[in-house]
Amino acid sequence: MNRLETLGFVGRTAATGAHTLLPLGLRVHDRLSHIARDALVDRGANAAAFPTLQSPALLWEQHTAYEFVVKDADLAVTSMVEDASVMHLLTMIGGFGK
Repeated sequence: MNRLETLGFVGRTAATGAHTLLPLGLRVHDRLSHIARDALVDRGANAAAFPTLQSPALLWEQHTAYEFVVKDADLAVTSMVEDASVMHLLTMIGGFGK
């Protein structure tokens, strides 16, 4: 990303790993999108628009800040998603010894 930043295509934001498209980067993005869209339409494909998803890391940082820094339960609840789910990950717990 450093080269894209240096050339003026993207700019950094405060969020970790997030970048914004600067005018030059947006022009390139729009042109490539137009080329891809035309190629897909020529082959009979349909277009669809999906909502933008918020970064899980950003949601987590916001939630933990409300819960542990601000210590406001109501704010912590507002940072939760409607259809929350829990993903259980297996971990290798163990050790060596007697």
